[in-house]
Amino acid sequence: MFTYKKQLFQLIVIISLLLPACTITKPIDFTTRAFRTNKIISTQWLHHKKRIQSIIQYKISGSFACISNKKRIYAHFFLEQFSKQHYHLLFTDLFGFTQLDISVLPKIIEWTNSKGKHYYGHNPEKIIKKLSGMDIPLYNLNEWILGLAGNAQKFILNHNHYLNQLIYKSNNVTWTINYLDYHYVNKFLLPRTIELKQGNNIIKLKINHWAFN
Repeated sequence: MFTYKKQLFQLIVIISLLLPACTITKPIDFTTRAFRTNKIISTQWLHHKKRIQSIIQYKISGSFACISNKKRIYAHFFLEQFSKQHYHLLFTDLFGFTQLDISVLPKIIEWTNSKGKHYYGHNPEKIIKKLSGMDIPLYNLNEWILGLAGNAQKFILNHNHYLNQLIYKSNNVTWTINYLDYHYVNKFLLPRTIELKQGNNIIKLKINHWAFN
């Protein structure tokens, strides 16, 4: 009886020592330069990155929330990318009515507001800033949606070597992008929930559906 209790106690001690090692995983922090020096981690991340970069044409839909000190905006969104310079982005309200419809081509951008009025321009990022008041780096956003680092100066990988967080700085504006959840789509591990922070502004994207052309 004493031997049994002693063995049971030893087993509990062993399990208690093993559990933290199994459950506590510290994210791996890299600057772009430091990342290049870690060949073991680089191999796993670069393999995943190469597979994701093969995705050029796709469609996604989901929910969008923009939260700041001044306003809160909730909408559904639909994005169809034909190439990195050619894509269509649509925002609708919770009842399905169009709030903003943007078509980006290599040399021109067309957008339509909720009243059906059409506008044209040449710089999509300036147009988005005019409409939303936020400096949203659209080129990088296309990369971030896929779970790629884009031009981020710093990124953190989770214990599975996928993106956990990005830090991107441009024009005295700092963006922090957090990857809260992933899911498998056609054998690709892709982001499902993404949070973008810039000062007091927060954008949350929840991607409910992926489709590939």
